[in-house]
This record gives sequence, structure tokens and C-alpha cells, in this order.
Amino acid sequence: MKQCTDCGKLKDEKEFYVRKGYGLYSWCKNCHRLRVKKTDDPDKRRARVRAWLLNNEEEKEKRRIRNKEFKKKNRAKLREKQREYAEKNKGKIKESAKQRADRIAESTKKSREKYPEKFKARNKINHEIKMGRVERSICQVCGDPKAEAHHPDYSKPLEVEWLCRKHHAERHHLD
Repeated sequence: MKQCTDCGKLKDEKEFYVRKGYGLYSWCKNCHRLRVKKTDDPDKRRARVRAWLLNNEEEKEKRRIRNKEFKKKNRAKLREKQREYAEKNKGKIKESAKQRADRIAESTKKSREKYPEKFKARNKINHEIKMGRVERSICQVCGDPKAEAHHPDYSKPLEVEWLCRKHHAERHHLD
């Protein structure tokens, strides 16, 4: 038996968390949970974990593998939970989808107003592809057949480089 320093109750030692190398914590599991709830900010915790994972690639890979295995092992149970959530929260999901669609539409509208030459160039190349006057090509860097049109100069809408998504993103980060 051990007395909790928070609530003062005598409890079995199983009611206390084990502290590696130090023995048992001085407060019981219930008091420990209450302390964590009171002081722990989930956003700060997530930021701490992300920062730690950035410096620990090996641990990041282990977690990725562990999560993948868990999802594979518990696929049916996870799908059932998703179905239950979707059934309970139909209105919430619809509203969320509508808000997301509105945000995307607003963002697209702002972008179109800010960069009209980009949209004209994209529309021109897409139209030419649909009409069959321009044929999609493979990625000029790696040969991936799923290539996108990259415009180095938007004033020349038909002069494009064909790049896969990865190399297209890299090209934009270089510019």
C-alpha cells in the first residue's frame, strides 16, 4: 500500500505508474491523469513530438512502420469505427465538406485574380491537350508516364516542360 501525495488516499501499488529507474510516482494514476489534463496543451505536445521526430529519422521510420502494421492488422475494426462515426455525424461531415469546398473556391478565386497569366497558360495547354494538338509526354527527369505541364514562362503557354509531380514541386521550390 502507498499513499498518494495528491489525494491522500491509501492505494495498492498497482494504482501508481512506474518511473523507470526511480520506482513509483508519488501520485496515483487518477491524480496523474488529472495533472496531465490540466497542464498539457495538445498543440504544444504535437509541436514537441514533431520537432523531436525531425531530429530522429530512425524513430520516425519505426513509427511509420508500426502505424502501417497496426492499420493492416486492424483494418476491419478501423473501417467499422469510420462507418459508425460517419453515421453519427452525417450533418457535421456535410457541413465540413461544404466549408472545405467554400475555402477552396475562395482560394482559387483569389489566386485567379492575383495571377491571371498562370490560369490563362494552364487553360491554354489543357485545351490544346483536349483538342489533340498537344500530347502529354513523360517526365523529362525520371521518365514517369504521369507527367504534368510546367510553364517556365507563362507568357508562352504552349512551351512547357513535362515533369512528374515530385520533380514539378522541386522545380517550383528552386524558382
